[in-house]
Amino acid sequence: MNPRYQSAPIDEPVWWSGEGADLGTDPTSGAQIRRLTSGPLMNHLIYCEQPYVSPDGKRVALIRGRDFTFENNFSLLVAEPDRLALAMVERSIPRSIVHNSWSEWLYYLTHEGGLRRFSLVTLAKEQVLPDGSIPATDVQSITPDNRHIIAWERPPDADPVIVSYDTMTAGRRVLFSHKDNRNPHLQVEPVHGKKILMQLVGGGRVPVLVMNIDGSDVRHLPIGGKFTKESSGHMSWIAGTNRAAVCVEWDRTAHKHDPRHPHGNLVIAGPDDKTPTVFAAPEHAVYHVSVSKCGRYFVADDFMDFRMDAFRGKFGPARLVVGSIKTGKYRVLVTDCMALGLAGASNWEPVPYFTTDNRYVIFNSSPFGTNQVHAAQIPDGFLRELD
Repeated sequence: MNPRYQSAPIDEPVWWSGEGADLGTDPTSGAQIRRLTSGPLMNHLIYCEQPYVSPDGKRVALIRGRDFTFENNFSLLVAEPDRLALAMVERSIPRSIVHNSWSEWLYYLTHEGGLRRFSLVTLAKEQVLPDGSIPATDVQSITPDNRHIIAWERPPDADPVIVSYDTMTAGRRVLFSHKDNRNPHLQVEPVHGKKILMQLVGGGRVPVLVMNIDGSDVRHLPIGGKFTKESSGHMSWIAGTNRAAVCVEWDRTAHKHDPRHPHGNLVIAGPDDKTPTVFAAPEHAVYHVSVSKCGRYFVADDFMDFRMDAFRGKFGPARLVVGSIKTGKYRVLVTDCMALGLAGASNWEPVPYFTTDNRYVIFNSSPFGTNQVHAAQIPDGFLRELD
């Protein structure tokens, strides 16, 4: 517990307001761009690999904070893109939030080590575990039955570990330990909940792994080595399958792809595949990826032509690209999401994802200097042209 921060009572009401605005229409796709937040603090969509969105696609969870580097103190918000409405669920929580993609309940720790959850359908809040149940930890995913939270911990005198916490008993179980377990991006497969997708970072390699939910049968995906450049560090389950979409690196100086996969850097693979499948999109270099609930489409931020040129005021462009995993067709949805605060800081990257109903792509952007959360409304017929 950080004594500087204190959680609000569980019965504190949820407050609705509005900060959103329509910004205009993308010149390439015709997508309507809507800004969901405009407050002077930093706003963020939490992350893209496991979408924090309600089952009907109408509500998305966000966080807002004064400082993402030195303060672990955030407000938990909910936005409705259709209404441009915004609600504050909790005014002060640590950045310890998990959600099974596209499901009702979002779980989060309190400053006092308790576990709460709230419904993205009704906005009801519940105390799941009392204060002192779970120490400060980096919770990253949760099983579809909401029974086990998967977290990453760094013991002071041992290798980093992946652990499981039981949401009913607070029981802790170590699943995996490795010296290169520095930024695992843990993701429980969101439909069956039997596998965990993860990565290792260290030693010049970024292997992508799949293991059973109990930590057994750790297996490598055919990523890196003789197959591809190393993972960019970003990947996403194709829900209901044993395969994942993985972004791998590219030659950023030459602005082209590696000779092992010259036609693109988004690859699809599972532990049973001998080689990965490359999604051909040679003019794009995708960095973060998220796959739709239906498993048919991906959305990714494209950095092939991105420049940081503050002296001439020429930032970007950072495009958002949507593709069909089945047909191999793809289109630009957002010509330039104007993520001006990048400079290598992951908190300010676009990290897009689809809402459950594929009506919006949610993304971070900072066209006015402060990071805000935006929604690109997918035009009628846009996805059908990819099928």
